[in-house]
Amino acid sequence: MPGAALPMNVTVTPETIVLLPVLLFSLICHEIGHAYVAYLGGDDTAKLQGRISLNPLPHIDPLGTVLIPIMQMFTSIPLIGWAKPVPVNPSRLRSAKWDLAVSLSGVGVNLGLAVAAAVLYKIFLLTSFAPDFWGRPDPVTIPYLVSVIFRGLILMNLALMLFNLLPIPPLDGSHVLAHFVAARNTPGFRVLAFLERFGYVILILFVVTGGLWFVLEPVLNSMIWFLGFVLRIPFRWFVI
Repeated sequence: MPGAALPMNVTVTPETIVLLPVLLFSLICHEIGHAYVAYLGGDDTAKLQGRISLNPLPHIDPLGTVLIPIMQMFTSIPLIGWAKPVPVNPSRLRSAKWDLAVSLSGVGVNLGLAVAAAVLYKIFLLTSFAPDFWGRPDPVTIPYLVSVIFRGLILMNLALMLFNLLPIPPLDGSHVLAHFVAARNTPGFRVLAFLERFGYVILILFVVTGGLWFVLEPVLNSMIWFLGFVLRIPFRWFVI
């Protein structure tokens, strides 16, 4: 089950340099979520392959984790990426409920990371160490870069969660949809079969044309606004 992230338009800047490790960390945690829940459910396939680990090497996909994020640094296209899919053997899971739990575990981890980062960001803002982060200071300061890391964790993990809930194979949302489309020769099954056949093509076109960001941005902004309202953080302080 691959993970992907979609925060903001970037170029090669100090912000980009600190955000790339944040992206990698978020992708790894997403996959660890899948692997760990699969292990709890009875399938140790991913565990035996070293996927319940923060060591990036077992998780790196040369294209999605390395090449594409680096290429995105030189474009105006939102930064995206994915890690190597976690292998899951549904036949070894204790029940279909565990299969569903595995599908949702990655997005659950990303939601948890986003909320935790938002709380830590609030604590950081309450300290005298944190100035008003509206705009980049000149010169760039360590407190500013720390704030970028917190904001990156929030934005990337919320975007990662939303992106993976899309019902387009091989994203997690398609696995969730499959749990509710069991009968063959139904409209839902035919739609899922079509998406499974052309999922990667649809996904790439969706990303390259900007349609993905067009769909996700309103929902992402709403979630950020809600977090800001609860934690009393101005919306503009989430922007990178």
